[in-house]
Amino acid sequence: MGVAGVAFSIMLMFVQLGFFGAVIIGATQLYDNFRYDLVIVSKDYTFIHAPRSFPRRRLLQAVSHRDVAATHAVYLGSAPWHNRETGLRNSVTLIGVNPGTPVFRNASINRHLDGLRRRDTALVDSQTRPKYGPRPAGSLVEIAGRKVRILDEYVLGTSFVDLAMLVVSDLNFTRLQPHHSHEHAGLGLIVLRGGADPDIVAGELRRLVPGDVHVWTRARFRRHEVRHWLLLTSTGLIFGSGVAIALVVGAVILYQTVSTQIITRMNEYATLKAIGYAPWQILLVVLEQALTISLLGFLPGLLAAWGLYVMVERLALLPMVLTVERTTLVLALVVVMSLVSGGLAYRKVHVADPAELF
Repeated sequence: MGVAGVAFSIMLMFVQLGFFGAVIIGATQLYDNFRYDLVIVSKDYTFIHAPRSFPRRRLLQAVSHRDVAATHAVYLGSAPWHNRETGLRNSVTLIGVNPGTPVFRNASINRHLDGLRRRDTALVDSQTRPKYGPRPAGSLVEIAGRKVRILDEYVLGTSFVDLAMLVVSDLNFTRLQPHHSHEHAGLGLIVLRGGADPDIVAGELRRLVPGDVHVWTRARFRRHEVRHWLLLTSTGLIFGSGVAIALVVGAVILYQTVSTQIITRMNEYATLKAIGYAPWQILLVVLEQALTISLLGFLPGLLAAWGLYVMVERLALLPMVLTVERTTLVLALVVVMSLVSGGLAYRKVHVADPAELF
């Protein structure tokens, strides 16, 4: 029974870490698929769904730097998607780019960029939620009151917030966002010449462009997105707390299991004390028992978590990945949990008097 309880807590840890990891992947997967070394964002930039905009001429100022090879404007916004089958309207994230510039790393997007030059066309993420309705290649969908033709799907993935993402041309972006000025961008991607140091160039560009924008390196930009999702949103806080709660649940179950085992075998422990076993030797016996119970529960917990990962990824379309690093982390947490629980349970043996037990 104790092994089953520990296995459940281990499965819970894996699942919470899986959701926690899905938050990080969802926060960075779009930006990780852009080609850039530095990025320009508005000084009021928060995250992808609140990017604000900045004057596109900042990119013209940046390209004057000797180490800047090219700059690309990316337009970010949202629009209502009307599912004509259900009558429901849901928000979709719009990503506007110049089809003639190599902005993406994603091959499934790049091979269709030329097609985006046509009026009212778009690419849709293959992981778009079913509630948006059917969207086969060549179909017409209604977005912001306009009929938009879906050229094809691309493979990227959505997050807890990005239920649907469309890639469109910069011109089609302004058609879907008529209030948006083409002279303002959401992101400015900067590609450096070979051998240039991103940190040095970023510092020089900050002195070159006005203070209404931030100039960040790729690593700095990624840290900003991860920090926002993990620390400033309820999503990251909930799943981060879930990991801690799962660890506490496992420790309590293991402590109770080991304590019960000690109580039922108190005579044996008393015998060990009576024949001269040192306290540290008895502690090792207790710790070994706690560790054995935990390790017996680790494999069932791992297999159960793997099954849940597969199910959640298929049904919720979230990137649940059972990595070697995550498995190693949980195993390390289980070992620590075993040592702590075993150490606490040992007190029942330590205070026992062999003379009273016989």
